[in-house]
Amino acid sequence: MSFGRLLVGAVLVGIGGILLASQLGYLPAGVMPWFLQFWPALLVLFGLALLANAMKNLFLGWLTAILALAAIAFGGWYLAHNKAAAGTAHLTRNSLARPAVETVTIRATTFGGRLAIGATPGGAGAARDSAARANARSFDVSIRGVSEKDARYAWNVAGRTAEFIWPVHALVPNTAPFGAELTLQTPERTPIRIHTETVLSGADIDLTRLRPESCELGVMSGGVRLHVGSSSPQKIRIRGMLGAAEVDLPASGPVRVEFLSPFTARSLPDDFLEHVGGRGKAKIWVSEGKGVPLLIEVDGALLYVKIKRAPVRAGG
Repeated sequence: MSFGRLLVGAVLVGIGGILLASQLGYLPAGVMPWFLQFWPALLVLFGLALLANAMKNLFLGWLTAILALAAIAFGGWYLAHNKAAAGTAHLTRNSLARPAVETVTIRATTFGGRLAIGATPGGAGAARDSAARANARSFDVSIRGVSEKDARYAWNVAGRTAEFIWPVHALVPNTAPFGAELTLQTPERTPIRIHTETVLSGADIDLTRLRPESCELGVMSGGVRLHVGSSSPQKIRIRGMLGAAEVDLPASGPVRVEFLSPFTARSLPDDFLEHVGGRGKAKIWVSEGKGVPLLIEVDGALLYVKIKRAPVRAGG
């Protein structure tokens, strides 16, 4: 028996259980950085596994695997009862009043974590005086579960446009720290442009109280839920692989959905009808209505896209 393989299997099972518990809310988000600080323990365990192989000692080999699972289980139990231990939070506020910013562009990537984008609760209108309203006009950033170095982001202002970029550096290019939870909030009715990449992550993007101008969502083995209100962008692009996206739309309004890849699954409301005669291999579904239609473009392999309509209000 190879005790090294046994140990690897035990560690994978334990880490998978920790990540699942975190995603289900039993543990704080971003627990992996907390666990990774104990990485020297893995060297000890692998050393014991090598000794067990060399000595052909069955007891030592199984003991090593059991110790690995017990250590991970104890870590999960400890975090469940002491959530502040891994709840590293980095909270910052960027003014949209000085200098005056009208449009915000978000470029964010998450890996094995969570992403949330929405309007600031209460909004600037809740402030009593002009000074308080100016302070309330801010772009708030919360990054949890990562070190101070990994929480750094770029905030670039040019004219009346600001751009948020996270992460600004990574061990592997175009990736984010594993397990981070990113929450972004901006005042109501702020024009916003969104470009996100969610890898093995979940995302909840609420545009119902914002003024979205563009929205491009990359989904790689993750899930995204997008809420669209009466003010919607002209186009929403969803791309990726082995992912799922749910788009919540208003009760009425024209929509055109183009599936550019044949390897996608879909769930659409009853008012969507397949459009015959589309160009190329795209599958097109249309919901009629007055005004300029919202275009939803889906491009990628093995994507599942579900579109929902808000219920019609009585008397509406």
